[in-house]
Amino acid sequence: MCSSDLALIGEQQLISDRAKAVAFRDKDRDAFRRAITEDLLKSDYEAALALADRMEELFGTRAEAERLRAEIIEQRDAKVRLQVDGALAVVERHVEAEQWQAAVKQAERLRAMFPTQPRVQSLLADIEARRNGVKRHLLEQWHACVRAKQTDEAIVVLRKLDAYLTPVEASSIEGDARLIFKEKLNTLRDAFAASVQQHRWSDAIRVGESIIRDFPNTQMAREVRERMDDLRQRELDGVAVAG
Repeated sequence: MCSSDLALIGEQQLISDRAKAVAFRDKDRDAFRRAITEDLLKSDYEAALALADRMEELFGTRAEAERLRAEIIEQRDAKVRLQVDGALAVVERHVEAEQWQAAVKQAERLRAMFPTQPRVQSLLADIEARRNGVKRHLLEQWHACVRAKQTDEAIVVLRKLDAYLTPVEASSIEGDARLIFKEKLNTLRDAFAASVQQHRWSDAIRVGESIIRDFPNTQMAREVRERMDDLRQRELDGVAVAG
């Protein structure tokens, strides 16, 4: 075999080795791509980013590595946005229902999970601002009802306000509240007496139950309790006569 033949064989072997090396590199890159895809399916974004960095180091594929990193970060951020959106919807439901403690608890959990999210960072302050807004609105309603002497409406508002007022704030409206409740009790007393006098036993029982439920510690409630059995018997007697 001449020297030219040996040179040709050597050149062919070199080409074959280079082809094998290229093939191995292609397989290795494919393995990295598959591994990154698997990490994304598992939502293991840090591992996927590390693989993209390692792929660039080993193969010098900077453009592909940058593209992969962009895709990984985009998927990671999209998932975070979805999780934050879902949790914020829960907070909103609590706020709309005026379940402030539940809203704050959910917001604190969110802040621990996503401390860098701008929407989460201001969430506790937003909840407190909305709570104070509801309290201001209720106080405005209360004062309006007191001025208009709308007793029933004022009591409804006052019961809502009870969950919002500090001891100092509660003491500031205590005088008006006493007058409102006194007026309500007087109205019920008159309605109870009129129902009894007119032998409207069912109405008397209904009003009496309201007095006992809403003013349980008053002298009027004690007097009504003593008469309730008699009123119920009179109601039954009246039904029997009518039948």
